Amino acid sequence: MKQYLGTKPVQYDTFDKAINDVKVGRINAVLIDGDYAKYYLAHNHSNEPMKLVKTNFPPDYDAVGLRKQDKTLREKLNKAIENLHRDGTEARLSKKYFGDPDAVK
Repeated sequence: MKQYLGTKPVQYDTFDKAINDVKVGRINAVLIDGDYAKYYLAHNHSNEPMKLVKTNFPPDYDAVGLRKQDKTLREKLNKAIENLHRDGTEARLSKKYFGDPDAVK
């Protein structure tokens, strides 16, 4: 990442502090997880000219950690996730909290 910046990167302990520094002009851009960015933009009701920019970074995957012996819990959890996907609940919740998935330019 450093090779693209031309300046020393600034690290933040929370994404909202980084976004605030973009808003006030201390930095030009912020590189954060797409879910955080989508959530912020979906719920940010100010007139700040901010947008998501698609990158070539590989996708990031999430997981739920369980003990190996919790096979019944794993099966129930996988079934519940499949049902949320199948009945459209997952897509509705994603749109509600993260906005339109096709809005990334």
